[in-house]
Amino acid sequence: MNIIERLYDRARERSGKILFPEALMDERVMEACKQLIEKNICEIVVLGGREQFPVEFKSNPLVTIINPKIYPRKKEMVKLFMLKRKKKKIDHDTALNMLEDPRYFATMLVEMREADAMVIGAYYTSADALRPALQIIKGKDNERVTGAMLMYRQDFNFPQLFLDISLNENPNAEELAQIGIAGAKFYENTFHKTAKVAFLSYSTFGSADGEMVMKVRNATNIAKERSNFTIEGELQYDAATIPEVAKTKCPSSYIKGKANVLVFPDLNSGNIGYKIAQRLGGCQAIGPIMLNFKYPVNDLSRGCSVQDIFDTAVITKLQIEGENV
Repeated sequence: MNIIERLYDRARERSGKILFPEALMDERVMEACKQLIEKNICEIVVLGGREQFPVEFKSNPLVTIINPKIYPRKKEMVKLFMLKRKKKKIDHDTALNMLEDPRYFATMLVEMREADAMVIGAYYTSADALRPALQIIKGKDNERVTGAMLMYRQDFNFPQLFLDISLNENPNAEELAQIGIAGAKFYENTFHKTAKVAFLSYSTFGSADGEMVMKVRNATNIAKERSNFTIEGELQYDAATIPEVAKTKCPSSYIKGKANVLVFPDLNSGNIGYKIAQRLGGCQAIGPIMLNFKYPVNDLSRGCSVQDIFDTAVITKLQIEGENV
């Protein structure tokens, strides 16, 4: 049994409901929902009329069907939505109209705890999928929300976590430090394994200088000051992940080429890096996994497979239980 399959077993042991607002919009989401309940991974919440769903959904105690047209807490939802968006001075009619949008309705269901988490993005673009959550659920404890991707291959002992790969375009040193700490928390809580965090650069321990190198160096120092995680930087990717290279480039490193949390200096490098690892390196990419939301909300790629949706739901289930706290 590989590490990803072990996560399936752990997910079954937890409780919690995951909302899939796109189940009627995309057949891949519907199929993933069927597999999740068949394999007893999680309870699911879906949107629509009962008549729109297969019979196995209607009679399954693991499935909650919410029809937005007859939702009994709609008045309460509208009031709460107006409160959440009070800086925008949204009136009642505007709020009611916005909540006709499944993205906003679904996000409010999570905020109102009708569901513990949400997986979205097979139908909507990432920007459209996440905007309501960023506006309503927001980051916990004023921490920066960040997007991560688990990269796994059968010959890996444990996955590597790449971040940020989807949200923060050009974080400053302070923001980059928050991203690294969030990644370390998630990694240790999910895999019960020590996170070894590498802040990546084109320089290794002062081998080059420049504005971007300095940002990574400063982020590393901030992250070290604010946490007790194993953190090093700045490091090139090969020095961070290949022990033989680490011996040559950074013999004093205590990570010793075994980093498992890789913090990229900006969104360009993170997104490009994970897609190269996926397409050229043959890695399975699980995510994007959003870290630091008050309640778990995870994004999907519009090119996702049923398996991608299933695996993202498994990770989301583990986040529900406080494992990403």
